[in-house]
Amino acid sequence: MDLGAVRLKNISMDGIGLLVSKQVDAGNTLVATITNKPKSFSKTVQVKVVHVTPTVGGSYLIGGTFESPLTYQELSALVM
Repeated sequence: MDLGAVRLKNISMDGIGLLVSKQVDAGNTLVATITNKPKSFSKTVQVKVVHVTPTVGGSYLIGGTFESPLTYQELSALVM
């Protein structure tokens, strides 16, 4: 299933929160590319979906854990 572009809600070394337009089942594994274009950083990660919460407006908040945690340097490149 292609979710297309998604909105990042939060991120840590261990996991990610995403706002998506299509429902995904908990337990699924997603492949996502996270980028920070101004810093020329991009990484493809596998995310195990832990929870899916419907939001007002028809979107879904997905919370997931990374199969392989980000390093401190990778997280810094994304958020700073």
